[in-house]
Amino acid sequence: MKTLIINIEEESVLEQFLSLAKKLNIKAKLVDSFKKNVEDKEQSEWLQIAIQSLSNGYAQDEPDISNIAVKEPNPTYKNGSR
Repeated sequence: MKTLIINIEEESVLEQFLSLAKKLNIKAKLVDSFKKNVEDKEQSEWLQIAIQSLSNGYAQDEPDISNIAVKEPNPTYKNGSR
């Protein structure tokens, strides 16, 4: 199976393309890229809110530990047991 991505801006051209695809027995899936862009923007906004909320839980004078690696992993955590 091969995938072909086509950007069509005019509704009349889209209708012609879908009609042709149907005649040629080609499966066509219509994806609204505007909707995807809106969803991506909304997801990005929720991520920013989550980051801000998380940072509110820490004082300004606390050290940044985001880049510190775990030096002694908990061996019981690997197995999912306690």
